[in-house]
Amino acid sequence: MLRSFEQLRDTAKADLLIAADEEHAALAGSGAYAMPWHWHDCLMFILPSHGTVELKHEDQREGTWLSQDRFAVVPQNRAHETRAGIGAHRHVAIYVTGAILRR
Repeated sequence: MLRSFEQLRDTAKADLLIAADEEHAALAGSGAYAMPWHWHDCLMFILPSHGTVELKHEDQREGTWLSQDRFAVVPQNRAHETRAGIGAHRHVAIYVTGAILRR
């Protein structure tokens, strides 16, 4: 399932939207977070600040655990799945379009 940059930015809950413009969006995540297999038309950085997040992608389906000392960059159009680990967690996902990367 495609989750476009515009969809991510324009449908984000106000309490989760940290910042956004035409080229980037930063969203907070926490709680029982889980996002089934999907992809974006933009680059995604995922940065846990508390607890863990599991990231699976089309080249590593067994998953990688991210924590405060590890983050991931998911290229555009790369199918992936994310979910919170057991216990409390918080993370920030930053989405950037090709325009900002070409600067």
